[in-house]
Amino acid sequence: MPTTPSQRVFKKSNVGLIYIYLGGAAATVLLLIVAFYLRLTQPNMTGLLLIAALVVILATGLSAYSYGLSRLILTKDCLIVRAWNTFLFSDDTVTLWEKITDVNVIESGILAQIFNYGKLSIEAESGDGRMVLTFVPNPSKIRDLMIKNTQNAAQLVKEQ
Repeated sequence: MPTTPSQRVFKKSNVGLIYIYLGGAAATVLLLIVAFYLRLTQPNMTGLLLIAALVVILATGLSAYSYGLSRLILTKDCLIVRAWNTFLFSDDTVTLWEKITDVNVIESGILAQIFNYGKLSIEAESGDGRMVLTFVPNPSKIRDLMIKNTQNAAQLVKEQ
């Protein structure tokens, strides 16, 4: 997606990808260990477990692909959260800056501090209510940009 000077696009942190790959690798290794163990006692189950391991590998790849497509887009007029639920379907949530009432950063754990990622909690007056965005890179910087845009929007509303 091309960006304009009045638009900032942020991808999710790569730490989330590491978690997806580690989870997929752990599940695959577990299935392969069980398949190896069962090949002696129940050889007909080995093939089924190997197929299950392949399905886990495929699901992990698709999850990582979908995760990488998600975006947080700050435009001059609104905040757009593009969340890919599957590799085929995305969900865009658009919130005008004047509807945002509060933005908070939640950095939990030492890894979040080391790799500079966290959660953003966004309160809005509109039907969106409260949104929590996970694995946001540089969450304090993004929160500051969002607060600045919210204040600018409030100032424009007062002037009109």
